[in-house]
Amino acid sequence: MKKLSLFLFLSATILFTSCEKDSDENQLKNSLTSESDIIGEWDLTAYKVEDGETVTKVNGASVTQKYSSIGKDFDMQIEFSNDPNTATSNGSFISETSISILGQTQVTEIPLYTVFNSSTWELRDGVIFFIDENNKETKMTTIESTENKLVLSYDINETIEVQEGATSTTTGKLTITMER
Repeated sequence: MKKLSLFLFLSATILFTSCEKDSDENQLKNSLTSESDIIGEWDLTAYKVEDGETVTKVNGASVTQKYSSIGKDFDMQIEFSNDPNTATSNGSFISETSISILGQTQVTEIPLYTVFNSSTWELRDGVIFFIDENNKETKMTTIESTENKLVLSYDINETIEVQEGATSTTTGKLTITMER
């Protein structure tokens, strides 16, 4: 049960976290210039988490696990609409997640049914910000932006209290690719 709880936390954290800024030069080269660049329906074509790590601390002791994830079997569409600016995802894909803890590695396939949980979004200075129902902002860095392809990433860095006296901090880099 503890493995399942930790695994579910890891999966949820992958989807809902904040990000760090990219280099200014790369960001200017690949930034979005107007809302019309992203409005419409996109197909999710790639999903990858790299350099993932979760550190769980309980009563002064800590356990570290490494993880990575790659998407497959994509059947997910992401709709960016305006007035109001919302992003919704419909469909599913499989996240093949590898978790290594205490010298043991486990690979599990997790069906995922969302990338953006009906978030609102804003485009500021060429960067997409997603705002959840608690007004928490997630900044997505543009890696590539063309008329028919959009590659976004963010650095995962999330800490939650998993039970009284226990916290888990998850880090990593998520990259998603969408195509029209």
